[in-house]
Amino acid sequence: MKGGQFKELLLRSVTDELELEERLLMEAELLPDYVFTPGFKERVLSRIDAVITPLYMRPDFLRSFEIGFRRVALTGVAAILVLAVSLLLTQGSLSYDTLLGIDNQVDDSLISLLIE
Repeated sequence: MKGGQFKELLLRSVTDELELEERLLMEAELLPDYVFTPGFKERVLSRIDAVITPLYMRPDFLRSFEIGFRRVALTGVAAILVLAVSLLLTQGSLSYDTLLGIDNQVDDSLISLLIE
């Protein structure tokens, strides 16, 4: 269909009701039929799978990630325990004020600063 004929048909469809043949012709122009070759979906999915799978599903990557996570987690737990023991030895308790580093002196100085 030529551009002028299609434009005329499109404008007529806005104002008037089209006949069945004209409507089918206009729909054929507006909605082209995309046909993919057989196996297109499988090829696309296999290519995506080939790119993604090596990134996070390789056994060596998962094993090294697990070993690294364990090392970091154990180091973090050890640091927390050392901090708790040092606070317990220096302050004598593990209250919220001790964990946050707030003393009675700090409370008094904060109150005096807020009053001024």
